[in-house]
Amino acid sequence: RSDPKEGHYGLGLRIWNIPGHAAVGHTGSFAGFITAIALDPKSELGVIVLANSSDAPAGQISREILKMICTLQRIRRPYGKKKLRNAPRYAGTYRNQWEDKSIASLGNCLIAFDPERDSPLDDMAILSEKRPGVFLINTDDGFNSPGEEASFKGGGLRWGSKFCKRVR
Repeated sequence: RSDPKEGHYGLGLRIWNIPGHAAVGHTGSFAGFITAIALDPKSELGVIVLANSSDAPAGQISREILKMICTLQRIRRPYGKKKLRNAPRYAGTYRNQWEDKSIASLGNCLIAFDPERDSPLDDMAILSEKRPGVFLINTDDGFNSPGEEASFKGGGLRWGSKFCKRVR
């Protein structure tokens, strides 16, 4: 059986397309519980979700976690030659009147993403350091102010022309 949204199914396993990978998995349930496993043979990664609720989207959660891991592995190449200093100082969640942005360090760069999305990394930006506290915004989709600067000052983040206050 084949469904573009749900993947292909046969011999008790479902095959999902995760960009650059084919994940294999299975879901199951019992009254009050649901489980899912998603395995990526290419990267030798697996995600297991156990939920104490019959209506939890365990299959979607396992696929999204695997997708995030694969995405982070793909972008983990160095941005710039020098090591990113003070990365933990920048990590956190920043808010303006329209959105929240979470910042995390990854190798020699920072990543920025929307923590409220079902797939937080779908519209992420990669921040490469230009000079201490100032980063170049890089995106694949043309959104999130690509080519502009993000700078950390005074307990906040200037993202292009918007100022975001640190909340976490």
